[in-house]
Amino acid sequence: MKRLGRRQAAGLGLTVVFGLAMLFLSTMVQGQELVFQFSLEGPAPDRDFVDPTSLFYDSKFQRIYVYDHGDGKIFGFTLLGANVGEMDASGPAAVDLDGRFYVIDEGGSSVKIQRFTTLIREKDFTSIGGRNKIEFSRICRDEKNQFYLVDRGNQRVLVVDSNLNLIRTIGGPERENGEILEIGAVAVDRRGTVYISDSKGAPIHIFGRVDGRPPRNIGINGFSDSTYSNPSGLAVDRMGQIWVADSNAGKVKVGDSSGWVNKVFGEYGQGRGQFFKPVDIAVDIYSRVFVLERGTKRLQSFIQKDPNHPYRMKQEQIDWLGSGR
Repeated sequence: MKRLGRRQAAGLGLTVVFGLAMLFLSTMVQGQELVFQFSLEGPAPDRDFVDPTSLFYDSKFQRIYVYDHGDGKIFGFTLLGANVGEMDASGPAAVDLDGRFYVIDEGGSSVKIQRFTTLIREKDFTSIGGRNKIEFSRICRDEKNQFYLVDRGNQRVLVVDSNLNLIRTIGGPERENGEILEIGAVAVDRRGTVYISDSKGAPIHIFGRVDGRPPRNIGINGFSDSTYSNPSGLAVDRMGQIWVADSNAGKVKVGDSSGWVNKVFGEYGQGRGQFFKPVDIAVDIYSRVFVLERGTKRLQSFIQKDPNHPYRMKQEQIDWLGSGR
């Protein structure tokens, strides 16, 4: 990953220029106090993401990373929006407990382990087989340093260890009562329970931590605030609450393992505190919630005023000048 220096004058010819500005907001969205927000709103087009499609949180080093599908890069930021670098990438990634990146080949069947730009290992999973061609689309890590590879070609998740050895398979069209029709995101809670979003079948599938059996399906498909229309992003916080970025609704929905949507925040739109095609979501250990929007090509961040009441959201604005292409 290339480290970025301090901001220099334009005459020096640097290709990367980053800036940071802070602005407090005092606003209400659907009766909620939104006090905190990151956004990518640089005035120049070359400061925006091209097509951001996923993000991941590094709990050890306190970093948030965005994969830009359109630019073929991963951008790293501190939790306050300061840029920490960028690297070329073939797809979304996750970071292990030693700071190594596990980068999937988006739409392909291989995974790379690398430390910034240094390749450590690469493995192809074609030999595992399946009803269809393997097509990796998402990846996440659990607290045991195991990785969950979303194979959208076979509607399943491959669970591997830190050396990319296969541990088990979750889901797949061959699983009775657990068929996933259109797999989206995957998240794992502190107990090892696996949550998988599905935009065509049951909105959320829950698999036990031992062997993925038996699954439970929760949620209802629909367009009301109590249902899910397209659960694109998925995260589970330390209290076991399920955070869903509903792309079609333009909202974030917070529910529990019973399937109830307890609260909704945000609304469809492109303004502050609104969401336009939210595609992914992450929650850090400080109860900060990150929402990545594909429609507006920005990342918004919300801080919970009280972790025991996750719907009281505090928002502030940071002009995030982006990738500086």
